[in-house]
Amino acid sequence: MSGWGKLTAAALALSGFLGWYDATRNQGRLFLCDVTALVGQSAAIPFCKEAPPDDRDILARLEYLRNIEREGRLSLEDRELLRRLETKFTDHVFKELTKLIGLEEAPIDAKAEADAREAVRETVEEGKAEERRALAMIFEGNLDVGLRLLSDLASAAAAENAAQWRRIGRIAFAVNTALALNAYGKVIALDQSDPWDSIYLGRLYRRSGALGEAWRTYEGALARLPKTEERDRSALLSEIGDVRVAQGDLSGALESYRALMAIGERLAKADPDNAGWQRDLSVSHNKIGDVREAQGDLSGALESYRAFMAIAERLAKADPDNAGWQRDLSVSHIKIGDVREAQGDLSGALESYRAFMAIAERLA
Repeated sequence: MSGWGKLTAAALALSGFLGWYDATRNQGRLFLCDVTALVGQSAAIPFCKEAPPDDRDILARLEYLRNIEREGRLSLEDRELLRRLETKFTDHVFKELTKLIGLEEAPIDAKAEADAREAVRETVEEGKAEERRALAMIFEGNLDVGLRLLSDLASAAAAENAAQWRRIGRIAFAVNTALALNAYGKVIALDQSDPWDSIYLGRLYRRSGALGEAWRTYEGALARLPKTEERDRSALLSEIGDVRVAQGDLSGALESYRALMAIGERLAKADPDNAGWQRDLSVSHNKIGDVREAQGDLSGALESYRAFMAIAERLAKADPDNAGWQRDLSVSHIKIGDVREAQGDLSGALESYRAFMAIAERLA
C-alpha cells in the first residue's frame, strides 16, 4: 500500500473514533493536516499551509498556529493571536463547564472554581493536542466523553504525571465525583507535597459518604505538613472538624476547631491588618459556636457567636462595599438570634433578626 493509502486508512480509522472532529476542526481539514504532519507530508497538501478561513473555529486556528510555532515560523503578530485564542478557548471551555456544575449537587467554593479554571488554562497552554481535543468535547457539551478521554490519556502516559492527574481532578471536581476521586487518588500516590490535593480528595470522600476515608486523608496530610505551614494546617483542621461533626463526634470536632482557633489567633495577632487572617479567625469562632449549640451549651455558643460577630463588624466597617463581609455579619446576627430565642430571650432575638434584615435589605 502506498504512503498515501496507509495515511488515508489511518485517517479513516481515527475519524471513526473522533466523529465530533469534523464539526470542531474545520470540516476535518486540520485533522488531516495533523495526521500528515506526523509523517512529514503536511506541506504536500495546499490547505495545510493556509490559515483556516473560519475565525469561529477556535481550536482549529489554535492548533494551526501551534504547528507554525513549533516550526519556528510564527510571527510576533500571530504569536499574540495564539495567546488570545488560548485565552478565548479557555474561557469558552470553562463557561461550558460552569454550566454543568451542580449535576451532582456539589457546591464549589471560590478556590475550587479558580483551580478548575487554572487547570483548563494549563491544559490549553501546556497540554497535548489530544488533551485540548478532550476540552473541545466538553465545550461541545460532551462532558463525560471529554473527561473520560482526559483520564485515558493520563493512564496511557509512559510515566504517570501528577500534574496531569491534578488538572483532571480539578476540572472534574464539581461535575464527576467518581472520576475526580480516581484522579486525586493517583495524585496523592505520586506526589504528596501539596496539602490541597488531600483536601480535595477528602472532600470527594465526604461527598461519596466515605467519612472514614476522608478523616484518614486529612489526618495523613496534617501529619506530613510542617508545623510552620500554619495556614494549610488550619485548613486541614477545619476539614477534620467538619468530618467529625458529620460523624457525630462533637467533642472531637470541638478539639479540632479549638486548634484551628489557636492558629487563627496567632496569625491575626501577628498581622492585625490582614483581613484574610481576621476572617479565618471569625470562621473558627462560628464553627465552635455551632458545636456548642449542638451540645446544648447555649451560653457558650452565644459567647462564640459574639466573638464571630465582633470580627465581622470590624471587617464590614473597614470595607462597607465588601458584600462578603456584610454577609458574614448578617450570619452572625442570625446565629445570635437563634440562640437568644432558644434561651427564651425573645426581645433579644427580635433585635438580632432585625439587624439581619437591615443588612439583607441593603444587599438585595
